[in-house]
Amino acid sequence: MIIEALQEKPRKACELIKELEKSTLGLWKPSPGSLYPALSSMEREGIIIRRIDGKFEVSEDYLESRVDHGEGTQDLRNKGIADLLNDVFANLLSLKRSIETEESIDGKALNKMKSLALAVDEIIRESNERIKHQ
Repeated sequence: MIIEALQEKPRKACELIKELEKSTLGLWKPSPGSLYPALSSMEREGIIIRRIDGKFEVSEDYLESRVDHGEGTQDLRNKGIADLLNDVFANLLSLKRSIETEESIDGKALNKMKSLALAVDEIIRESNERIKHQ
């Protein structure tokens, strides 16, 4: 997700935290204590670089290596709806398995799941309205 956010545009760490929270509908807001070590590791591995202005960006070498290996660097905005739904479904199954192995779930996580359910409901309502008007 960090790479995808940085492919969109170079960002400072604080901007990355906000973008990751936004792109996960508030389900994940990395703390500086978890983000900075990840960025440092990615920088050491040559995946990202830190610019003079303090913003991070994906390195050209990394992008070229992904293309050379046929992996590409598909931006989420270019994925089709079916691909995105498959990703969401796979992540929901993973979440379900994680919840089943925990003894309990905290209120904050439960509220995030409720927010996710509301967002899905809103998407369904809007999609139904579009279909009615076609």
